[in-house]
Amino acid sequence: MKKKTLRRCGRVGCLCLAAAVALTAPSSVYASAAGTNKDETVYVNLDSAGNVQETIVSDWLHSDDATQRITDKSDLKDIQNVKSDEKSIQQGDTLTWVLDTDNTGKNIYYQGKTDKKTPLEISMSYTLDGKTVTASEIAGKSGKVTINLTLKNTSAQTVNVNGKDVTMYTPMTAIAVAILPSSTFKNVTVNSGKILSDGNNQFVTFLSMPGLSESLGLKDSAFTELSSLDLPETLTITADAKDFSLPSIMIGATPKLVDSDKLSTSDDIDKLVDSLKSLKDLQNDLNKVDPDKDISSLITNPDHTAAVKLLIDDVFDFYNLDTSDVTLLTKYINDNTFSLADKVTSDLTKSDLKYLFDSNVLGKTSTSLSKIDMKKANALMNDYATLSTFDASKLNGAAKLLSDSSAASGSLSKLLSDTSDLVTHVDANSLKVLGALSDPHIQNDLISTLTGLNTLKGTVASLTGGSANISLDQQDVKAFLESYLSRNLGNLAVQAIDSHAVNGMITVGGLSSIMKGLKVSADQQQNLVTAMCEIKPTTLGAAFAQNDPNAIVSAADVETALGTVLAGMSESQLKALVSPLAASLANNLTASVNNLLTNSNKLQNDLTNALGSNYVDVLKSAMSSAASLKTLAYDFATLPAQDQGKVVATMKDAQALLADKQTLAYLGTWAQKLPAMQNDLKANSGNIAALKQLMQVTQDTRLKKSLASLPSLSSDLNSVSSLVSSMKKDFSRIDRRKLPGTMSTLLKMRTDILNSKDVMNICRKATSDDTVSVFRDALNQADSLMSDAETNGYLDKIDSAEELLARKDEYLKLADQYQIFTEAADGATTSVKFVYKTAEIKKPTTEKATQAEVSNETQSGGIGAWFQNLFKNIRNLFHF
Repeated sequence: MKKKTLRRCGRVGCLCLAAAVALTAPSSVYASAAGTNKDETVYVNLDSAGNVQETIVSDWLHSDDATQRITDKSDLKDIQNVKSDEKSIQQGDTLTWVLDTDNTGKNIYYQGKTDKKTPLEISMSYTLDGKTVTASEIAGKSGKVTINLTLKNTSAQTVNVNGKDVTMYTPMTAIAVAILPSSTFKNVTVNSGKILSDGNNQFVTFLSMPGLSESLGLKDSAFTELSSLDLPETLTITADAKDFSLPSIMIGATPKLVDSDKLSTSDDIDKLVDSLKSLKDLQNDLNKVDPDKDISSLITNPDHTAAVKLLIDDVFDFYNLDTSDVTLLTKYINDNTFSLADKVTSDLTKSDLKYLFDSNVLGKTSTSLSKIDMKKANALMNDYATLSTFDASKLNGAAKLLSDSSAASGSLSKLLSDTSDLVTHVDANSLKVLGALSDPHIQNDLISTLTGLNTLKGTVASLTGGSANISLDQQDVKAFLESYLSRNLGNLAVQAIDSHAVNGMITVGGLSSIMKGLKVSADQQQNLVTAMCEIKPTTLGAAFAQNDPNAIVSAADVETALGTVLAGMSESQLKALVSPLAASLANNLTASVNNLLTNSNKLQNDLTNALGSNYVDVLKSAMSSAASLKTLAYDFATLPAQDQGKVVATMKDAQALLADKQTLAYLGTWAQKLPAMQNDLKANSGNIAALKQLMQVTQDTRLKKSLASLPSLSSDLNSVSSLVSSMKKDFSRIDRRKLPGTMSTLLKMRTDILNSKDVMNICRKATSDDTVSVFRDALNQADSLMSDAETNGYLDKIDSAEELLARKDEYLKLADQYQIFTEAADGATTSVKFVYKTAEIKKPTTEKATQAEVSNETQSGGIGAWFQNLFKNIRNLFHF
């Protein structure tokens, strides 16, 4: 049963390796007139590290023609015919095989040895439990093992690709087959390839194309989609091994290439390149019509783009613009209007109106001019000039004083006497008091206070049923303070923080002192601090976390956080917070508040008794006179002693004047007349000025000429009046307030267009017939190209695609050219393939055990017989 299983494993292994050599069907490279075919298989025996031990070449010569002689060339040593008795005739490297009569047109199988280096270099390495070991060191061991098989292409060629020399490698498609007995290897994994199993053995197959990536330049290619062609060149097998041993690993290689879908799409890439070349042609055409990139600058140049956008915005602003008022203007902006304007301008020039108006003589006739008495007129004008400077309002008080002098002369005399006594007896304190009472702010404050007290008195009376007396207990004051503090606690806290802050910073201890001053309990302080730290964790949180009263924080951060916390509190929470402070303040303020209420009520009663119920107005009127008294007293007090005497003397003179009733009556009469005279003169000031100018220009010929042109100008103005009436009627139907905005928008558009002249030139160039024709062709071609979905992804890859295709063509040529490893006669059709075999790794055994195993293998076939059978099957597969 065991022998049958091993044979089955051998057949499976042969099938796996057959998948590799199935790629190597012979293909013609050169046409052969003689019809000779030479199929060459190179067998390379390797040690367990991959070093070459022996290279045996097997050649199969055959011909479909009937012939008795086959000519061949070979550089092998120890050539032997392995299937028949025919001998070769060798001259140098030329071999001539003479066939037996019964072998005419058949086959010659011969082999030989060579030291020639094959295209592939094989290397093997091993690790045991992560440590690098040799084959002899790993044999018979157990543990986590890795087996690394590396294939390196050493057949480098220098190939010219698109005018550039590049290094490429002879194409080699290699398949490796490793057989891992299930009794030795468990949990097998590979980095690449496939794992097959028949229950007793696990078969690892590995496909590689060493040198492909370098030859096609896949690592540097812009076509990342072709990365799957970059097949691994190293097979890594990982497994758990018990009593490690490893059968030979077989590698089959051929210069033929695997049929790859990606390589087979080269026609599609060629088509893509053609499309991309078309795009290049389009770009060339665009460059011809826009060599300086002016048109493209409309997009690439931010200034040009902004200018175009501005012009477009202007256009859309125009679309939304109400132009009815502007449109109406076109009715009046025409040739007739311009003709009328020209005529009016001409007549205005002839009429010399500026000079006429400056002369101020319109409406005056020559008759009026002849009647003027120039001498008297000059005297009147001189009197007028003098009287026009008189300020009649200054006589108002004197007129009233003089008019009342008869009845009040005794009182006025006494008043002057009293005034004299007053100014001579005012001291510094009196001046200070008068100064304070004359200050408008103090006056307003006193009046506002008295008014407020009066209002308070009335409110209290309405609440108490007529009594103006009210007394507050401590709870009343506390309730008021709680309400006030609840609303203003944030502002009070900010004021306190600002007063303690230095350069915008405050210490943690200072903040605690402020809270204590506001009667905030320790628990409430902790809650406030915790809430503020949550709002400002990086600043306040870090500072309070130090537990250092000298730690400083930003006063602004504290105020912001505290304001946020207080704003989030409910009314009951705020009341609980300010209640201790309100209670403390109420304890101190209740008595003072009640005293204030009692005293204010008493003050109002006293003022009412002294000045009447309208005492506020009386005091206000009295204080308004304080400024005059203060000024009078101050002015007198600050005069030198001699000047004070003069003032007193002057007052006595005034007192004597007031005592002269006759003089006072006379002055009173004239005081009443003078204002009327001045009013008459003012009423005739225009006439007097006109008369003065008329006298100056009576003989002016320029004035006469100007007056002669007025009839024609009058006719023009009548026409203008008709036009203006029509305009007034039309413009009354529109919103004239929009006209300035409309004109501003239109003028802005004009400015934008003038400032964007260079952009407009580019736009004109872009819409020229030649440019439009090129762009239409470009868009049509672009639409055609864009219909190919692949083109969108490769527009920027044309150079890479061309190089990739060129490399691919050269790579295929190398594959076609490499058809023999040794030599062949001219004209022969050849093919070549390589089979590499690594040395088996056996676990160490005692001599007795070895003899027993050999005996057992001889009897039952054993693993050795299985490998011999496998190798034999491979040789038969290659016609060895």
